[in-house]
Amino acid sequence: MATKDTVSPDTFNINPINIPNIPPWILHKTNIDLSLTHILHSQNPEISKRTALYHLQENYPDFVYMYTDGSKTAEKTGSGVYIQQYNIKLTFEINCRSSVLSAELYAILSALHWLTISSICRAVILTDSLGALQSINTADWRKHGLVNKIVLVNHELLYRGMTVQFMWIPAHQGIPGNSTADFLAKLSTMRSPTHPEVAYNSAVIQLCYSEACSLISHHCLQLWNDEYIHTRRAITYKLFCPVMDTNRTKMHIPATIFRLRAGYCRLHSHLYKISLHPDGLCDTCGIPETVEHFLIQCSNYAEVRHTLQRSIQHLDINFDWITLLKNTRTIPSVIAFLQQTGRAL
Repeated sequence: MATKDTVSPDTFNINPINIPNIPPWILHKTNIDLSLTHILHSQNPEISKRTALYHLQENYPDFVYMYTDGSKTAEKTGSGVYIQQYNIKLTFEINCRSSVLSAELYAILSALHWLTISSICRAVILTDSLGALQSINTADWRKHGLVNKIVLVNHELLYRGMTVQFMWIPAHQGIPGNSTADFLAKLSTMRSPTHPEVAYNSAVIQLCYSEACSLISHHCLQLWNDEYIHTRRAITYKLFCPVMDTNRTKMHIPATIFRLRAGYCRLHSHLYKISLHPDGLCDTCGIPETVEHFLIQCSNYAEVRHTLQRSIQHLDINFDWITLLKNTRTIPSVIAFLQQTGRAL
């Protein structure tokens, strides 16, 4: 069993919430161009590519193009930055527990940091992460520490007189700079990258609040499943749920279905076990009134059961009690069956 330290803030390296040292009404507004989002779901990559490149040439002809991207694998998380006019390629391996959003934000922050030591006057930072730009646009420093840093560095650059523009571009549409940034981000997640023209970096970034909550929730779910799988209890229920999960859609399943799955319901067989029925037998058939007998076998409900069979025949599934209670597509029909029988379970 895990100890308290397993899920402590030090273990996950959680970023504390820091109040910005510059009042929000003084901060320069972040300039974000989302005008290309209308081609977000374009079916023609060539049209998307041409539209994006034309927009860049028309609106940012004398800007330095800085393409950024993030990538995540099971083992590593990384960011990539490609500065097109200077052919500068940067990769950053960051906290392996960080999300793709953090990788995208860190790539943008790295591009801004590069601008602070350059003599460039105009730059446009291009990313295919709409979520990252929306986070920057709302500038909610309570949700992600990297957003706070991006806003502050951007403020510093604008205060110096530099023009910095952020722009969304479509992903995987063959835009050369975006493809290079995507390659660099993926390169940072490889075990042994070997590209002499690429500058490799390693950065330690703290997890934001939402990432930490997700990791802690996942950790607790693992502990729950370890205990659930190895316990000798809930043997019948495991036929329907071999492992536990946090899928909230399952919470809409009526409590009656859960009682039938576990066998803890008002059928005679269970009532007999708790001394609330004399023999546990079906009043019609004279055999134990189990969940299987009630749903599949009892002759008293043959007509209603025939209606149930007709309602699910298009699903092409086995008509047995486990399938009826396990398959979410059959649940509405089972509920209708229970209502028609008039049994309060």
